Amino acid sequence: MGPSRRFRSSAITFFAVASVLWAAPGFAQYSTFADAALEAAGLSVGPLTRSPALIGMGQLTLVGTDPHYRLNLWDFALNPTGVGSADSASTLELRPGGSGASDVQSLAGSPLTRVQQAFAARGTDMGFEAWHREGTLTYGAIGHVGSLQYDQPYSDGAERRVRVSSPWVMPVISGVMPYTKSGRSRYALRMHWSGENQDTRYLADVQNAAGQFISMDSEELRPPNIFKPESFLVHQFGVGIGVSHSFGTWSTMAIGFDHVTAAIQGNNDQKRSGAQTHESRPYNIVQFSEVGRFGPSFEWGVDGRVWKSNSQSDWDFSISGGQGTNPLTGRGKLLEREEVGQRVHSRAVLHIGAIDIGAGVQTDAQRADITPPAIDDLTSLNYFINTTYYRRGADSLALPDSVQRDRSQLRAWAAGGGLALRLPRHRGQVGLEYHRSRRIGQSWLGGLGPKREDWDVRGGMEYRCTPVLSGRIGYQFARTDRDVFIVGNKYQSQLMTLGLGVSPVSSSWKFDLSYGLRWLQADFGNP
Repeated sequence: MGPSRRFRSSAITFFAVASVLWAAPGFAQYSTFADAALEAAGLSVGPLTRSPALIGMGQLTLVGTDPHYRLNLWDFALNPTGVGSADSASTLELRPGGSGASDVQSLAGSPLTRVQQAFAARGTDMGFEAWHREGTLTYGAIGHVGSLQYDQPYSDGAERRVRVSSPWVMPVISGVMPYTKSGRSRYALRMHWSGENQDTRYLADVQNAAGQFISMDSEELRPPNIFKPESFLVHQFGVGIGVSHSFGTWSTMAIGFDHVTAAIQGNNDQKRSGAQTHESRPYNIVQFSEVGRFGPSFEWGVDGRVWKSNSQSDWDFSISGGQGTNPLTGRGKLLEREEVGQRVHSRAVLHIGAIDIGAGVQTDAQRADITPPAIDDLTSLNYFINTTYYRRGADSLALPDSVQRDRSQLRAWAAGGGLALRLPRHRGQVGLEYHRSRRIGQSWLGGLGPKREDWDVRGGMEYRCTPVLSGRIGYQFARTDRDVFIVGNKYQSQLMTLGLGVSPVSSSWKFDLSYGLRWLQADFGNP
């Protein structure tokens, strides 16, 4: 009797989770699981992390005035060569935040008062930014410390709980290029460090008179497959260099290069077994940024990044064979991985009197190739699976699929436009925007899809109630089709935001607070 094959992971392989879940390098933060979870839960604020005022105005991103969302090298592109010119004074900023989400539905076959919890998430984050500007030299750091937990049903009576922590920091030193007379050329040196930890557990659902819940602590269950890593530890370290030159108000260009290495380790340690993956993935990243202004009315910016990575992933596994029996062990090469990607985003604003007209476009393209070991490689996972299949006494094991050659691709675009009106006597502003986006994936083994399409309309207002106090309010209506190729994936959501700003006259400090409440419902009828 051969071992059971009842557990079927993706065709790439169970261990490939450590490879394919890794997100492409972001604009400054090289995060993985946390960013994906925040986006899936609808808790991500995208590029507005540094702009609580715009979050309180319905999450406007194309129009509206905010000190952290101007069209310069730092605020627009997070290019470190622009840190010194983004402000004239030394600054210290703290951005604490919290988020949560929950999805409940009526429990089938039960009274309407009983509900079933289908999703739950909660997280905290502390962002910080500190810069010392003195003469021609600027130095400091930007970063954050965050944690997130999200719960999803896994099977009847069981849930999958994932906890993620993701500290990240980027120290920067920037200044005017030495031995240049004009003072228009600047340099920047930066470092990247982050440590991300994801831990996955399986727990029994909690059932009581109110219903069935997945966000409460309960009995911990055994993972469904002892071969598959359930916890990941990712350490990243890198350095970068950049230079910029100002050609006047009409154009400032910057180019930079970063080398970041991510050490990815996956683990699944049980009482009688242990499974691990190991990978060192180096990224070479080139960034080009340009911002400028034509006359007093039109300002624009464009930022592009390209990256490439080649790496190899290794595996090892061991399980006790019982008393008096040799353990089942193996180790060796898992797969080779090559990744290339590019990201370009642009934004422009036209000022006509008290009216601002803004627009923005972003495109993304990414490709990852998975190459299995050679067929005669006796250390490969494929050879281990094939020989274990015929091993006597291994009939209780649930083996994964073999590693197969694959190419996965992701293409995405997003575009939008908006209008803003500045109120008389500097009393505030009113803005309205429309956004649309599309993201489609494809792989040799999985075929075309999923294809996601989104659009939303958002608006917001800021009103200066007193010389010290400002109030903000916003609203957003969105429709999402999570996969155009499959029915029953359409949703509509509404977001209401509120904000408060305190800025005492002639003071060196200010305070901004924003709060958002989003509610979502299915748009495909009663399933």
